[in-house]
Amino acid sequence: MYTIRIFTALFLLLQLGSFAQPWEPDAFTNMFVKRIKQGSEASLRYGLVRYGDGDKTDTIPAVYECVCRYEGYPEPGYLGRKDSAWYKLDFGTSPFRVPAKKYLGADLFISKNGKTYSVYSVTEGRNVLENCVLFSTGMEDILPVEEEWSDELPQFKPVFNAMINDELWLKNAEGTMYWLSNYGGIYIKNIGVISKKTGNKTLYGISHLSSGTKAKVFAAPVYDKVELYSRAYALKGTTYDVYNSLMHKIAESEEILFIEGSDLVPVKKKGKYGLVSPYGKDILPAVFDTLYGHQLIVAHKKDSVFFYERGRLVTALSKTPSTVYQTKGSYDLLPFYVYAISGATEKCVFVYNPYDRSVLGTSAYTDVFFYSISKNHYLLAVKQNGKYGLIDLKGNIIHSFEYEFLSRSLLTSYWNDTIGAHVAVRNGKTGFIGSDLQTLVPFEYDGISGMNFNDRLMYREFALKKGKQWHLYRYADKFLSPYGYDTLLLNTEYSSSIGWRKNKPDMGVKNGQKFLIDSTGKAYFDFSKVSITEHDNNYVALEEKTLNEIPLNITPLASLNRVEDLNTEHHYAIAFCLNRYFIINKYGEMSAGFEVPPDHYDHERGYIFVKRLKKQNAPGLYDFKGRELGKMSEAKIAYMEYDMQSKEVYYLFTDKKGLKGLMNAKGELILENKYADIGTISDGKCEVWEKKEAQPYTVDLKSLKPLTWK
Repeated sequence: MYTIRIFTALFLLLQLGSFAQPWEPDAFTNMFVKRIKQGSEASLRYGLVRYGDGDKTDTIPAVYECVCRYEGYPEPGYLGRKDSAWYKLDFGTSPFRVPAKKYLGADLFISKNGKTYSVYSVTEGRNVLENCVLFSTGMEDILPVEEEWSDELPQFKPVFNAMINDELWLKNAEGTMYWLSNYGGIYIKNIGVISKKTGNKTLYGISHLSSGTKAKVFAAPVYDKVELYSRAYALKGTTYDVYNSLMHKIAESEEILFIEGSDLVPVKKKGKYGLVSPYGKDILPAVFDTLYGHQLIVAHKKDSVFFYERGRLVTALSKTPSTVYQTKGSYDLLPFYVYAISGATEKCVFVYNPYDRSVLGTSAYTDVFFYSISKNHYLLAVKQNGKYGLIDLKGNIIHSFEYEFLSRSLLTSYWNDTIGAHVAVRNGKTGFIGSDLQTLVPFEYDGISGMNFNDRLMYREFALKKGKQWHLYRYADKFLSPYGYDTLLLNTEYSSSIGWRKNKPDMGVKNGQKFLIDSTGKAYFDFSKVSITEHDNNYVALEEKTLNEIPLNITPLASLNRVEDLNTEHHYAIAFCLNRYFIINKYGEMSAGFEVPPDHYDHERGYIFVKRLKKQNAPGLYDFKGRELGKMSEAKIAYMEYDMQSKEVYYLFTDKKGLKGLMNAKGELILENKYADIGTISDGKCEVWEKKEAQPYTVDLKSLKPLTWK
């Protein structure tokens, strides 16, 4: 169908991308304009200052009680309020007093004329609705409300706006009801299609479906069909009459056309395309062969293509019939990239700077994208002769061409600000640089994997190649795993509720064998997939049978006499070998040996609660390598206490006199052995009795500092 349909798919794709790319510049962020203040707090006044590439250029004096921005066409504008009057503010021209007093948001004002109201549009410069009465209540309460003031106007919405908490309804003498929204302009509610049968033919029109009053007919039933969108299209013969949201006929068109994300109305007349405003003002005459775009309108005419920013000519280029021009860029497509696409090649023709309306030709480069955005200073990454460098929007070289590869800036998540990291390759080595060109990760790696360059997401973990081996890398603390693999497999996890994605380490392959890996890159074994295999001479071994075609023997020693316990929940085994009991953890590591089986194994910390020797009177607490934790004597009898709430482990011990004490899982003394009894631990608290007949009192173990062992 019409060329604009092709652009619709492109726009939707860009809109999805723009949601993930809030750091890009656009015409509505006011990144070029800052608010200025003057006077004391009691008599503070505001103005505006405009910047061009970081330098102050124009100023609107700080004489207004407030300033705000409105979304108009062909471009946004600014408003100031002084002495209860509103003024349209333009840099370089005198302020224009708006002939209405109450600001409704967007570009609309409302004024009272006796008992009726009129709605005034700043961008149209006229009333777009007249002689209405108030239908809803609270009109006098609709006043401008200051919100989220800052020294720089925020990025995505006006700093100052009238906020309509409830719908504001007006109606005229005929009973037609209008709805004014804070951002969406003005509409007639309850529009419907009416029909009338004449002979064997049914004709259609447009009516207001108001209950209790005689319906207002905006278009008599004389049309072959009517289609309702944000505006109405009524077909008669081969031509559509176009009605806006107020049901005023504003144009005629041979097709139903839209420019996504814009209120501007494309029309087709005698096979040529043009553009009108939502209230019928001509923006572009219907003289073009094709017309499509969003903020940047691309119009073809014979062998030339014209680029318009909301009705203003940006630049014109000669073209060949085989070349199609499309817009690319950031949120709302500003500043603009323009790509000439011919066959499989893609090349940027120019980048448009909406502040000074300058056009930077970029056809000499094979790739162009925004590198960094810092307040009012924009840089472009460009590729020439196979290497990337940086230029500003005037074409000056900021950084020499030295990178074989340079990524777009990367985000840690869709909802966070950019960290300004860029993957780069220099002299064959991979590293990271920031928007300020400072090195974030040194250029000493031979490859990168697990990075989503299409979505421009910096995952929390990814893989870097050093030599022939891949290592897990954690960007937050610059941790490089010491464990290398021939191949690393990472799975991506996504949480829609908080908007983050991350790579979860999954598997490593080394010398043809597959291993599960943890967050540090260390190989481990899933004991639910491990079996005990019997061998000759009454020896057994632990074998992992699922990941590899050939079962993998994970027994640290060649064989074991027997396996006392295979704990599939916490991934360890207690084995007997060489007249000793050993613990084999999930990494296939073997603990120190003990003459008796362990009373308890803390699989998270690697602590073992056991009698080292058979003749030992009481168990002690040891680390995985057999080093004793704490200073309990053999005369003290200990047992483990598990806190179900805090998940902490404590060890209670009793001396020869029967007095009890407590140490934590690190072997640190928490309570001396001076208590007649110690109660159950819950959420880091427990009751203690200093004497059997005494009243207990509560001790908060989390607040205590370790004591010195005696």
